[in-house]
Amino acid sequence: VDPHRFGFDEDGPEVVLLSSPSQYSKDGKAHFEVTADDHGGIGLDRMEYQVDDGIGESFNWFQFGGILDLTNLQDGVHKIFIRALDLKGNIGEAKFVQWTVDNGKPVLTLNGKPADPTVSTVANFSYSATDTHDNAPTFKNCFLDSVPLDDCDGQTSVANLAPAFYTFKVTAVDKAGNETSIKYDFTVLESDGD
Repeated sequence: VDPHRFGFDEDGPEVVLLSSPSQYSKDGKAHFEVTADDHGGIGLDRMEYQVDDGIGESFNWFQFGGILDLTNLQDGVHKIFIRALDLKGNIGEAKFVQWTVDNGKPVLTLNGKPADPTVSTVANFSYSATDTHDNAPTFKNCFLDSVPLDDCDGQTSVANLAPAFYTFKVTAVDKAGNETSIKYDFTVLESDGD
């Protein structure tokens, strides 16, 4: 016997997220596309949401039609609950989404570098990065002039340098895709030894 035929439906609809923000975002917008499945119940009545400081039993739920666009979000962690109700008033389990808006670029520091000028044919570089919302920014695009360097993980060493003017460059990127680059120019001189 199908209990829904006799009005015995006591299960709330299931919220299905079709689209939601990635875990890290570098703009102040969030787009959600949502549907709900009542699994053969009496039928869907509406969907509702709570966001950020309006989350909790004492706060109102706001009705929406399945597409929700949030704008002007400040840097930091944001969260939303989305739930669905059927025509009998049964409330389904709320879906929870949390994401971080990060508009700030990493702070990139060159901690170690060769003297300028230098007669050494080896150049050692060390660098680090910090970020407000990302504990571990990564490094990419280590170059000496236009030549990409294999080691780009906080320590980079280049050997067999001929006398010339050089530019070292490294880029730090956080999880939201914000980037910071730093350059260092130095000159390798002819050695007077031997």
